[in-house]
Amino acid sequence: MLSMSLERLVYALLKQELLDKHVKDKAMHFHFDLSMSYYTNGCSFNARRGLHMLYHSKLGYGSVSVFSAVTPSPFVRVGEVDGWDHDTTHDSCWHVVTTYSRVYFDMAQEVYSKIEEAGLAPIAPAMMTEHNTLFGPVYDWVAVEVSLDPKDPYQYQRLVKVL
Repeated sequence: MLSMSLERLVYALLKQELLDKHVKDKAMHFHFDLSMSYYTNGCSFNARRGLHMLYHSKLGYGSVSVFSAVTPSPFVRVGEVDGWDHDTTHDSCWHVVTTYSRVYFDMAQEVYSKIEEAGLAPIAPAMMTEHNTLFGPVYDWVAVEVSLDPKDPYQYQRLVKVL
């Protein structure tokens, strides 16, 4: 069976679309529907999240700023996201973002807690089923305003506002 990680897919699209084309004042937006499940003896234990990823690059700069937002539901749209985390701004390591793994570990912990609460024997996360899909189009362009975080004395952290 053919398998490709989300990180590799996003990286390939970003290289082709964002870095080669530089759409002014817009970010590439990816919206994922992520879930983690465990089924046993007619019982189902689930966790589900929406994950929004924004990738922004200023024209003439080689660096990419990555912003993420995890929502309790995949049905939350990009304009409804309340807060964004600045994951990185860098010229090379922007494609190595740990957000995907962090979300899955959080969901695995939630499923594990539900199994524990039900009084069932503990399981390893490898016994859980993970599922991810793109929610809507593969990606879309979102108008954004990116600025330096005035609270950061090192002038590294960025803020993003979806317009």
